[in-house]
Amino acid sequence: MKSVPLNRGVTDGSLADVVDGGYCVGCGACAAVTDAPVAMRFDRFAKYRPDHVAAARATVSEQVCPFLDGPDEDALAAQAYSSLGGGHDARLGWYQGLYAGHAIERGHRNEGSSGGLTSWLLAELLNRKMVTGVIHVRPIVESGKPRFAYTVSTSTDMVTANAKTRYYPVEMSQVMAQVRATPGRYVFVGVPCYVKAVRRLMRADPILKERIVYAVSLFCGHMKSGRFAESLAWQMGSQPDDWKTVDFRRKLADRPASSYGFAVQPHGGGAEVVMPMGQLEGYDWGMGVFRLSACDYCDDVVGETADASFGDAWLPAYVNDSAGTSLVIVRHPELQQLFVEARHEGRISLDDSNVDDMVKSQDASFRHRRIGLAYRLWLKDKRGQWRPTKRVQAEASHVVAVYRLIFRYRMFMSWSSHLVFGVARNMKMLWVYTVYVRVLARLNKSLVRLSRSPRFSRRA
Repeated sequence: MKSVPLNRGVTDGSLADVVDGGYCVGCGACAAVTDAPVAMRFDRFAKYRPDHVAAARATVSEQVCPFLDGPDEDALAAQAYSSLGGGHDARLGWYQGLYAGHAIERGHRNEGSSGGLTSWLLAELLNRKMVTGVIHVRPIVESGKPRFAYTVSTSTDMVTANAKTRYYPVEMSQVMAQVRATPGRYVFVGVPCYVKAVRRLMRADPILKERIVYAVSLFCGHMKSGRFAESLAWQMGSQPDDWKTVDFRRKLADRPASSYGFAVQPHGGGAEVVMPMGQLEGYDWGMGVFRLSACDYCDDVVGETADASFGDAWLPAYVNDSAGTSLVIVRHPELQQLFVEARHEGRISLDDSNVDDMVKSQDASFRHRRIGLAYRLWLKDKRGQWRPTKRVQAEASHVVAVYRLIFRYRMFMSWSSHLVFGVARNMKMLWVYTVYVRVLARLNKSLVRLSRSPRFSRRA
């Protein structure tokens, strides 16, 4: 991939611009500052957004928003890691070590979404008393919404119980209030934009800066609204509001790691239902069904501001292992030492990896967040609409016609899926949604086939 010049020429905006323009990811950082003028609410599209944003003008709430001007990923990461040595790549950020592997001890691999190394690291930090609490996401089994929320785990058993990837919106304002009220040392776990928001919060709040001693990121293709979980559960026999828990990443034996299942536990004690994700409409991540529109304007795939980042090893050497394999980017020397020692002791299995494999495993995400982002920024500028300053230059000349069509079409799929699902939900007619998504999927596959033809094979 060619290097992309930075664009510093876009004027700053307000929190209202972020929300009104569809750039709010619902992280809750704006509501997490002390005496915040805003509060988070779960809206009709099953995603978070702040209320009373006009009152936030020129306040700390705007300083911490990850989509407003301020120190970007490059600046935040350079301040933390540039003096430590190691390597640097424009797509991965700074790094001390690049690995692929899995946890061996305590069953972390079985309980995790991929190789279990995220849960292993969190448990290791607790066991060594390097932290007293893990800030991560837990399921909420009570009826109502939302279905997942940030919590603080203080034991390895709690870490294990709250393992797994959650494709569901969460916000951080309540858990940050808990951290302020409870002295200790914490590690925060989130997707890249959430980690960036926490880094900005730490700059603005000395208590959080003192107590959040590590941050861990998950590789991120994009985030979903709560409609994603509802649509999958509905296809498996549970009404959108009538399920107890879901598992987005149930490992299926004798299948590639990328061919995982979806599990839903209905209310009332019914039997859990598990189905391969590939048999459900809207499963294809590349289509972007129920994708948050903010994710179309993010340029961080791997969590460049985190002390360690974890993803799935979607690579030929690992993908056929149904137990799962993790990719790891380690940036903090203390965490690097933990991995080195545990590998030597045989408690984890680690292969040295490299930049090319890391990027290859996330090829579609980098294409979306760099080439596609440049085109989407160009569209905004052409229309004279405000948009966030990004590290990618707005341009369209590098995008061939078929890719312009694909990028536009996937934006259409994202917002239209929310509207059509809302209609189907109100009418209690699942087929309205499934037929619509089936048509979208066929058109998407046709465009992808066209892009791979020799006539359109040129890449930017």
